Amino acid sequence: MSGTLDIELEGRPLDRIEADLAVAGLFSDDRPLRGGAGRVDWRLCGLISELMCAGQLRGERGEAVLLPSSGRLRAPRILLLGLGERSGFGVACSREVMRDAVSRGLALGVRRLAVAPLGIEPDDFPRHAQAVLSGALEAASEGSLRVELRLAIRGSQSEGALRALEVATQATESGQVRLRRIRSIAGAPVAPRGRRATS
Repeated sequence: MSGTLDIELEGRPLDRIEADLAVAGLFSDDRPLRGGAGRVDWRLCGLISELMCAGQLRGERGEAVLLPSSGRLRAPRILLLGLGERSGFGVACSREVMRDAVSRGLALGVRRLAVAPLGIEPDDFPRHAQAVLSGALEAASEGSLRVELRLAIRGSQSEGALRALEVATQATESGQVRLRRIRSIAGAPVAPRGRRATS
């Protein structure tokens, strides 16, 4: 049996998404931290910044740190993934990093992941959609498991991200991917789109 992937675009920030694991990426040359990592750092009262200042976390490519959320996020655990230098991050990296995120989640026994777009600016997500989908699906297929991926894409960028993921889903032609819905910041459905790719 091959793995399947349920993707839900969330209008809420990473720390407010219910999941078994929250995943954020950080660049080695980003100071202060931005995106999901910056939000998590704020929720954890600067813990990630402290780890970086102490040299225990550098944001280098392939680096991974698992932290408890101590009730400050909706997910009980946080996985931080190093992305290397921002200037060296591209579409190919998106695929590798997403595959790594899902693989590590599965190794931890997790099936519901909340993910801030790893290294991707919200307005640039459509360009990376196929790579993100491919990386996540590869990891899910290796484990022959159903994975629920909740992507934190907020505001006006969500419609473009949804359209790009719909195109990427249709291109898979495997029936393994389902887009579930978009949620507003308040959590109510904005666009009840959902379809399974047909083979």
